[in-house]
Formats: sequence, structure tokens, C-alpha cells
Amino acid sequence: NKIYLHDVEALTPKKLDDNIFDMIDAMFKKNSNKAFRIYNDLKSLGNEPVSLVSIIATQVRFLYQILVLSNKGYNESNIANELSAHPFRVRMGMEKVRHYSEYELEELLDELSKLDIQIKTGDIDRFVGLELFILKMSN
Repeated sequence: NKIYLHDVEALTPKKLDDNIFDMIDAMFKKNSNKAFRIYNDLKSLGNEPVSLVSIIATQVRFLYQILVLSNKGYNESNIANELSAHPFRVRMGMEKVRHYSEYELEELLDELSKLDIQIKTGDIDRFVGLELFILKMSN
């Protein structure tokens, strides 16, 4: 007789943006179970791995920019202004990159670039390639 928030959330489809950012968040938090659960939801909704790789790369690039500016002494407000981003997004990004170095984020971007090429040239199955990347990043 009562409707609860979790019931509504279970019945309401999430937007791609919500799901992909939740998946990326899970990957950065090393939560492979959650990352794969969201990935499987995205896959079942017909999202192509190559587009997901592109979105992940865009987010990692943004986090890299946050880290570089933070290491140069910029505060959240200055970073938000410099990147033309909402301060909340910058704050959440700073939490994600707290345990990463510039080098590690550069390596992630390099891996995503190589994965994109491998998928597009058929050197690796598009689903397997993204799944391996998710597994590597979230473990």
C-alpha cells in the first residue's frame, strides 16, 4: 500500500548519463561488481561499447585536467572556472582522483585510446575489450 523510493528507482529507467557515471564511479572505487552490473544494464539497453569507451575517456580526461590543475595549486573554484565546469562536478572529480597520479590517469587514457583502435579495427571483440578494461580498472 506504500510506494517507496527504491521501488520507483527499480521501475524507472535511468538515463545513459546517470548509468555511465555511476559505472565510472564504481570503477574508480574499485567496485567491480557494481561496475559490471551497470555495464550489463547499459549493454542490455543496446549501448555500444565503442560509445561507452568514448564517454569513459572523456570523463578520465576531465579527471586528469582536475588533477593537473590541483597539483598546480588551483582550488576547486578556480578549477571549475578554468574548465568551465560546475563546482560540484569538480568536487566529485577531486574525490575520485585523490588516490591517482597524473601518470596513472595518462596510462588510463592511453589504454582507452588503444582499446578504441583495437575495437574499431576488429583486433578485439568490442564487448570483451571493454569488459577487460572495466575488470582491470576496478580491481
